Amino acid sequence: MASEGQYYVTESEVSRLFDQSGLPKQFSTLFTRDYVSLKTATGSTADSLESLGQEVIDVEARVTINEAGILELQVRVTDVEDGLDSHVSDNSAHNATGNIVGTNDYATPALGGTVKQATAVADSTASTVTVTITPTAPSAAYAQAEAVTWVNAINEHKAAINQLKTDLNAVITLFNSSLATERTALQRVT
Repeated sequence: MASEGQYYVTESEVSRLFDQSGLPKQFSTLFTRDYVSLKTATGSTADSLESLGQEVIDVEARVTINEAGILELQVRVTDVEDGLDSHVSDNSAHNATGNIVGTNDYATPALGGTVKQATAVADSTASTVTVTITPTAPSAAYAQAEAVTWVNAINEHKAAINQLKTDLNAVITLFNSSLATERTALQRVT
């Protein structure tokens, strides 16, 4: 609202003054109408200015509060940055010794680093190859029965050697599979 000490002349007062002035009625009517419209606009402008002044005061208060919050956040960000810098330069955090590495810092031949867990590989089985035939010792004279035991022993050894080859190839396959999973996990270069 308009300030309390301010007085605006009323429409009837303006009309009466014009009636006493002797000016033409048409002029006094138009002037009075314009005065009333300006008075109304001035009053609402004063109210608007007063309201706007209060809004400015409210905004200033909020800005002051926000400035304090921003300053507090700046202090906290600085503390976090300092803490991060200390953590990055630390060489004993998380039970590590030496340089601490992060994601994508993979091991090199000279420096440890982050590695992925290799995929599980099944254990290989032990070979069960045994040779059970005992050939007969040769006698002074050739005996067909003795020769048969030698041939049977040779054949059993041949079968055992072939089985050992199969078992060895299974271990080689398992070993190569293990190497492949280590390469995939970036634990091994080649």
